[in-house]
Amino acid sequence: MSIRHCASSLAAEAAGCGAPNGFNAGLWRLSRSDAGDAAEAPRGGPRPTTPTAAALEAARRGIPDLIADNIKSETFFWSVELIPGTTPLLRSLLDESLQHLARHRPAFASVTWHVDHLAVRGPDGPEQVEHPAMALSARLQDEHGIPALMHLAAGRMAKQHVHAVLQACLVAGVTNILALRGDYKVNADADFPHASDLVHFIRKNFGDKFKIGVAGYPSGHPDSKSREMNFVHLKEKVDAGADFILTQMVSSAEEFNLFKQECDNREIRIPIIPGLFLIESYKMFEKLIRTCNILVSKEILDAMKQIKDENKEREYGKCLFLNLVVDLMKLSSCPGAHIFSMNRVTTATKVLDEARIFHDAIE
Repeated sequence: MSIRHCASSLAAEAAGCGAPNGFNAGLWRLSRSDAGDAAEAPRGGPRPTTPTAAALEAARRGIPDLIADNIKSETFFWSVELIPGTTPLLRSLLDESLQHLARHRPAFASVTWHVDHLAVRGPDGPEQVEHPAMALSARLQDEHGIPALMHLAAGRMAKQHVHAVLQACLVAGVTNILALRGDYKVNADADFPHASDLVHFIRKNFGDKFKIGVAGYPSGHPDSKSREMNFVHLKEKVDAGADFILTQMVSSAEEFNLFKQECDNREIRIPIIPGLFLIESYKMFEKLIRTCNILVSKEILDAMKQIKDENKEREYGKCLFLNLVVDLMKLSSCPGAHIFSMNRVTTATKVLDEARIFHDAIE
């Protein structure tokens, strides 16, 4: 089912012009080796939530190694972004999601960071540092067997605090870091005015003890003065020692492929993982376009506007998401997809279950 067909049928019903054809999950039973043919349904039931000793050991591997393994085996992987719960209710809801997530075997889970939640209780030492992102990352690995990629947004942090956080991460076995400046303005005299400064700091002080991911912006970073400068800054992060790139949201396989080609042309040749959103409403879609500086075709935007029905907006968002995953699977340059879940883990995995895209991981 094409995006155009899915959009037009949903919009037509919303306007009283006839019944939609609906989404046929059978069309999406795909494997990496043949993204054009249907594959078999998942075998067996979901895996137990208690990870094996082997899974716990594997959960502490470096993400670049996990990516390399999937590329070698021609397995298209998926990963997910999680937001730590900061209240008892949010933590309880997230705990339920983690049990569900563990049964679906994501390649890894990234964990967002907010500097305001950092607690440094003493002058020095890893035992004095606490942060919800560190705690959740350790739990993902130690209790659920899911490799963790902890975000570290250092734009408003002092060097000694970043050093203490990284020491604490080593103690906890959290050794995959997504090095970020953060979505806020920083002072010119800040210790980490750019993400490349953080990458350099980690490599200088910790060598290869951490595997480092950095953010990529296929539509351009909001602060970049030109598309070329966007790649200049990305190259600075890679040259400083980054191991892989995790992109901001992409809206099409063509957008990702162009970004990958432009990276290749500038000798940026580390793995690049595209970021995806599962859109559930036009309101959410509009906000993402506005705040994330993403490019979306007029066709898609107009179709979403026409629907004007929450259930049908959700269905169309599912169509967009699955079409994009399938198109990305066809690209040899794309090793997997990272889902920005907004902690809607059950919703995301339900869509993947229905479509049977990652059926090899759910057994």
